[in-house]
Amino acid sequence: MTRNKETKYNILVTKHAKLAEKILDGNSDGNITFEELSQFLLSRGYNVKRVRGSHYHFRKEGSQPFNLQVSENGKAKRYQVKQVRDYFNAK
Repeated sequence: MTRNKETKYNILVTKHAKLAEKILDGNSDGNITFEELSQFLLSRGYNVKRVRGSHYHFRKEGSQPFNLQVSENGKAKRYQVKQVRDYFNAK
């Protein structure tokens, strides 16, 4: 791996680690965007199986499904962040 590719890889890993910490520590539920929560699930192997209006259905074989809804301000709904956090913290 070249130095430039290593740097990009390290930045990406750090970005995902910071996002995971933000979601899993439980101190920022009201400040997590729908996009961040979606990226968190996608980085853990989930796929968007269906979109109906503002409802996104995330699925992964052998794991709990998540149905997320985009709020008007672009933030994730607090109870949905908590559902995701509780599932991953219990693993």
